[in-house]
Amino acid sequence: EFTHMIQLQASRKMTQKIPAFYLQWIHYEKEVRPDVLYGFPNGIISYPLPMTVMPSWFAEGVSQYQWPGLNYDTWDSHRDMLLRTAVLENKLLTLGQMSSFGKNSVGNERAYNQGFSLVSYIAEHYGLVSLRKASEAMQSFFRISFPQALKVATGKSGGELYREWQTYLKEKYEYQTRDINAHTVEGELIGKSGIANFYPRWSPDGKRLAYLTNGGADYISLTSLVIRDLEKKKVKAVKGGVRTPFDWSADGRWLIYAKKTDVSRHGSHFFDLYLYDLEKRKETRLTRDARAHSPAFSPDGKQVAFVVNYDGSQNLYVMDLQQRQMRKLTHYRDGEQVYQPRWFPDGKRILLARTQRSGRDILTFDRESGEVEPLVADGHDNRDALFSPDGQWFYFASDRTGIFNIFRRNLATGAEEQLTNVLGGAFMPAVNAKGELAFAKFVADGYKLAQLDSLASVPEQFTHYPDFTSKIQLASNTNGISPVNVNNIRSPEYDDSNPPELDSKPYQNSYGGFSFFPRLMLDYGTVKLGTYLYSHDMLDNFNILGGFAINRDSDWDLFALVDYRKLGPTLFIEAYNQTRNFSAANDKFKYNLTEVDLGIRTAVPYRPDHKLQASFIFSRYATKITSKLNKQITFSTNAVYFIGRAAQFSYNYDGVAPAIDLEANPRIGRRVHIDFRHEWNLFLRDFEVNENYGTLQEVYDSFSYNRIFVDWREYFSMPFPRHGMMLRLKAGYIDQPIHSFFNFFGGGIDGIRGYSYYSLEGRKLLQGTVAYRFPLFWQLDKSLTPFYFDKLFLGFFFDYGNAYSYKSVNFSRFKKAAGFQLRLDMFSFYGFPTKVFFDAAYGFDLIVNPNINSLVNGREWRYYFGITFGYLD
Repeated sequence: EFTHMIQLQASRKMTQKIPAFYLQWIHYEKEVRPDVLYGFPNGIISYPLPMTVMPSWFAEGVSQYQWPGLNYDTWDSHRDMLLRTAVLENKLLTLGQMSSFGKNSVGNERAYNQGFSLVSYIAEHYGLVSLRKASEAMQSFFRISFPQALKVATGKSGGELYREWQTYLKEKYEYQTRDINAHTVEGELIGKSGIANFYPRWSPDGKRLAYLTNGGADYISLTSLVIRDLEKKKVKAVKGGVRTPFDWSADGRWLIYAKKTDVSRHGSHFFDLYLYDLEKRKETRLTRDARAHSPAFSPDGKQVAFVVNYDGSQNLYVMDLQQRQMRKLTHYRDGEQVYQPRWFPDGKRILLARTQRSGRDILTFDRESGEVEPLVADGHDNRDALFSPDGQWFYFASDRTGIFNIFRRNLATGAEEQLTNVLGGAFMPAVNAKGELAFAKFVADGYKLAQLDSLASVPEQFTHYPDFTSKIQLASNTNGISPVNVNNIRSPEYDDSNPPELDSKPYQNSYGGFSFFPRLMLDYGTVKLGTYLYSHDMLDNFNILGGFAINRDSDWDLFALVDYRKLGPTLFIEAYNQTRNFSAANDKFKYNLTEVDLGIRTAVPYRPDHKLQASFIFSRYATKITSKLNKQITFSTNAVYFIGRAAQFSYNYDGVAPAIDLEANPRIGRRVHIDFRHEWNLFLRDFEVNENYGTLQEVYDSFSYNRIFVDWREYFSMPFPRHGMMLRLKAGYIDQPIHSFFNFFGGGIDGIRGYSYYSLEGRKLLQGTVAYRFPLFWQLDKSLTPFYFDKLFLGFFFDYGNAYSYKSVNFSRFKKAAGFQLRLDMFSFYGFPTKVFFDAAYGFDLIVNPNINSLVNGREWRYYFGITFGYLD
């Protein structure tokens, strides 16, 4: 992260106080009410022009490459595995795909990984100084193409360097894997779906295999615990949200695992242990707020060993399942990590893996003496150890050949055998009494489940993964530094393994000052200039977001949002002020609208997807009317025409499954918004003469009522890949007669789209929408530097409903509209997610709204357009 700060600042186009500029545009419907100035928006653009333009692959690559010899981050066997499989299976990300994120877990990691490799290639073949020169070349205010910056730094464009690096990689990996490729031992895939299939565990009878899988999800973290019946070839889900190693009880009745829960007042997530009774299908929680994971039953089933993460270190614990008491067995405190404990068959010792800085060693912990002794500690990455059912062997994964494979060691003789010989990687072995081996096998598309029915030692000569020296002849570079010199650069000579003791003191709010985002805005045909501004403390306990914009008519928009999170729930205050100047005949009008919201918002304890908010809202709308009589006498009238007060309570639930196309096409889950308000408002009816002063004063009508609004959306996955359906219900009710100023409005971009926003209004609202969406192009993969076009979606929708004030529901008066929508997912300037939408809707019914000069709407196409950071449903 420190490297990020240095390198990104080196490429910044101006002061860091101005991270970006914004270009904005709002377009309005032509239909307006007599008491408003403009129609409702039907087009919006909010587009950033960042002052730091840098593709993800280069920023992340440099941060990992750092400086030769520092070794805080190195090219390890995991990184090599991701790159090797992508090259050998022809699934290397293109340069455009590398330039931004927004992929599944494997794709995002590969963007990091390929960036590290390509940056290393550039530095080691064109000189370390080329990284600096490329960064500095992006300081030019008008340079937005990073491939051109690379040409300045190396003499070759980004495309040329990418193709050269791609050729190098293909030659490298084909050479390194030639012996392995001729003698692979990879097993048969049994769990093909998903990118994450982890921790296979045989049932004691060997007939079932439990494991974690993310199924069709896009992210590795979205795993569930499932059991595969190998005879019936059926998979049954046990429990969602399980992410770490788990275990069977010896009798096959119980499973023990860890899940994350949301428990702290600040919303922190902790792992806790759970037991699952397979006979009763009942889950029992064992710990609370324990940060405990990776449990393993003792041979007698009375105890469980597990790992606890606290203060940056992980330690081994044990719990008596009857007493439910935790006992700490190791006492690491300097960042050491322990993993995946497994009991020796005699119950006296525990296998575990440990890492201190890089790699892992397999150790044994003696329960009686408390001593930790190395079992496999050869300087390589050794992990995932467990015993065979007969206790004669222990199995583990190791990268000692350069590629992760499964090994086993005979406890009596110490003899070791390599059992797999894969091109990707083999991890997490599990063996049953028949000698069948299940393991997680990495291929370009992720971790799959594989099985070997018969085990044999792989001869060492077939596992050779040799070093490689490129035969590619490079053109001489223009940097003045020979490529070999990069390896002679000395790193600072210091040892940070024993840092000094430093005084600590309680944290106090620390601020980094304000950042400004200047704005150029086209609004109702006028140009507005302004800025956003933002500041927060380093722990984000307190933040301020504000902004203003003004045009030549002295119309301004002001807002300020303040959040205070230090107490747990968020306290907030929001203030808004707008002015508008308008002329008609001999009259000039100036409107001044003010609103202040004060409240509290919080997540429901243990249910972070459920949010509650309570607030008080005060509004004051005023106008000043300046008139001329006979073009000589000028007089003004000031009036406050609306005073609003509302107590608001709202509930929000977002239970939509995460996916890389979540914004454009949510497919599984539910969103619910419920808003209740008690409002007591004053609205101007007339003027009267004050008897004491002889001046005009306002006469108000009072409107006190309750208002409830519900927006419920259900998302469904269709049988076709990435196809989704949405059902949406919107309902609103106001319990007292009101002025039409306070009505619900049911048309426009977020209503029945075949009609204008103000054309449908009333005290009641009932609307439904059904929408069907699918990817028209799942991988556009088109770059127009620095813009990347990723995915294009097509959708069809049908809207039905009305806003009305008549007593009972009359479906014969409901309105219908249908249409289509296009949604384009793209990235701007490499790092900014950009969503482009276009909706077209046709209203099937003619309607007349007497409140808008008997406006006729319907039987016409209406269009909506936007370029923003997200979509409306």
